[in-house]
Parts: sequence; C-alpha cells; structure tokens
Amino acid sequence: MYDYHIVVVSKEAVLYVEDLLRELREDFVSLMRAPFQGTLVTPIIGGVEHYEKWVPVTERLKQKDGDSLKLREKHWAFSFMKKYQKHFTWKAHADYSIASFDEEQSKRCIASNLADNPIAFESPLGNGRTIFLPFYNFATEEQETLFLRDLLDCIEAKYKTPKEDLAPSWASKPNYRFSSEEEIERRARMVEQEKTSLVQVRSILWLDGVELVNSVAHTFLKLNIQCEVKEIEGRHDIEIMEPDLHGIVEVKGLSGYANYQDIRQLLDWSVEAGKKDETVKGIFVLNDFKDVEPELRLIKLKEKVKDSTSSFTKEAERIAITNNFCLLTTYQLFLTFKQSTLGTFNKTSFVRKLRDTRGVFSL
Repeated sequence: MYDYHIVVVSKEAVLYVEDLLRELREDFVSLMRAPFQGTLVTPIIGGVEHYEKWVPVTERLKQKDGDSLKLREKHWAFSFMKKYQKHFTWKAHADYSIASFDEEQSKRCIASNLADNPIAFESPLGNGRTIFLPFYNFATEEQETLFLRDLLDCIEAKYKTPKEDLAPSWASKPNYRFSSEEEIERRARMVEQEKTSLVQVRSILWLDGVELVNSVAHTFLKLNIQCEVKEIEGRHDIEIMEPDLHGIVEVKGLSGYANYQDIRQLLDWSVEAGKKDETVKGIFVLNDFKDVEPELRLIKLKEKVKDSTSSFTKEAERIAITNNFCLLTTYQLFLTFKQSTLGTFNKTSFVRKLRDTRGVFSL
C-alpha cells in the first residue's frame, strides 16, 4: 500500500467481507491523508450499500445493470478500458447524468451507460482518489492477474510522483509530523465534509427515488428546518417538525411534469396524519424534468403543455388547493438554499410560506 500508494479491492471483498473492509477503513483514510498521492480502485457492485460503511467518501450510487459502455476518449484510462471492454458489465451507476453535470466534474467520468450515467469514474479522496470500475469477469485467474497488472501500470503512469518529489513512507509517522498538522488535517476533513454536503444539496436537481428523499431531507436540515425521513417506515417520505409547521412531505423525481396521480399518495397520507393532527400540512416536492438542466425546464414544459406556467397540471393544482397542499419544486428549494448561502434567507418566513401556500409555491 505505502510503496505504490495504490490499493486494489477485489469484487469479492467488496461483496462478501464488508466487516473486514470496515476494520481497514482507517488504513484507507491514512493512505489518503498521507503526504503523497494515493489511489483506491474497486469495481462497482450493486448500489451504495456495498461501499458506504468503509469508503470514507463515495459518490451516490444507484443499483441498475447492463453491459453497454460508452468510453470517454479524452480520459487517460481510455486505452486501458478499450482493451478490456468486453470483460466489463456494470451493476450500478453514479446517480447523475454527465449531460447535466458541470464540465470540470464530467472530466472524472471514465465510461457511461447509454443514458450518460457514469459507470466508471474517479472520485477525489483526501490527497488521492477512488477509481470505481464496472464489475469485471475473466475466464481464468491468469487473465485477471494481467488485467490488474495493466491497471496498476496505467495508474502509475498517470499519477506516480517523481522520485525526487516523493516523501518516504516513514515521513507520515508521528515523530516526523508537526504539531499543527493534526489541526490542519482536521480542518481539511471539515472542508471535505462540507463539500460533500453541498453536493448532496445540489443532487436534488437530478436524483429520484429514495436518494432524492434523503437529499431533500438533508437540504431542509441544512436550512435548519427540523425534519425526519419516514419513507423506510412505509409512511410519507419526510416529516417536518417546526413550531410554525407540522408537515408531511411526499417527494418525487419525474422525467416530466406532475399530474393528479402523482400527488394522490400525499392525499392518502394527509388523511391518515390528519386523524392525529388536524393542522398537519401536506407538501409535495417535485424534481420535474430531472434529466434537463433546471434553467431549461420551463422551455421543456412549454414544448409539452403550451399554456402551462408550472410543472403541475391544472388537475393537480386543483387537488392541492382543495386539500391545502403546497406544491414545491426542487429547483425552488435549491434557489432557497442558495439564498441562505448569500445571507438573504429568512427561515421563519420560508416555513410560514410553506404552511400558508395553497397550490403552487412561488419564490
């Protein structure tokens, strides 16, 4: 590990010995915090549940599968990936589209599926990076050994630091470190955590499913709005618990606009919650046209519905007004969070507006 600054974790290890990997977590962390660059390589197997307990920072992964790979020719790993392409099948992808991601971030993508979701990519980690490869399979151990040798050579050619600039492994021992380093590294970890937190807020613009639910709840908490995810309990997705607002929240990511069928489940949950609290507020959070850049979504909407000004059909709006629901988009929530970063956000006003809105929310 410390000679080559590269760790390769086998697909079997990821899948079957998570407990062992969890015990080694601190070793991985120390490698990435060392004064030299480090690289951790692992195949993507299934969703994020196989990684979140032992990889210090990971992309959000969505469980899907397929064998079609679109290689990015400009990436340094292109020739290596092309050589072994027929041996790759993907079991999960990073839960965003390259098309909707900024150019700098998209450079980390090694290969994507036909929908432009990354299925091989790099993720920054401390002083190094994690490289996620698709699941690979070879007929013999000899073939796999050659593959791993080529992989290490490819990484070494790209990332190895010139010997004269490389600190020896003993340089990271406590006896040779300065007292201020621990505090600097602590601050660096905090910055990295905050960066990860902000990426999760931004992800409300492209996610769907339970990942979107978790990111919306995370955004509310970052706005200091007390809430709890209830989706795993088989109930409404999120519950808001504020002095001015007791709200039940249903969250949905769609490839288009929402109609009355999409908010019907919120109607069911609100009837149930109303038995315990007559003042409970139903809130529907929609990531509309999730595969389209947010600023272009209104144009996309008008292509579908000529006279529409919101991402909810008239019937959906009518049900919301009748039942005192607030209809909110994730882009509105994103812009609200952006206001908070500029110091122009008033939590009390926002919470009361959620409470008092009947129908479509307006900023």
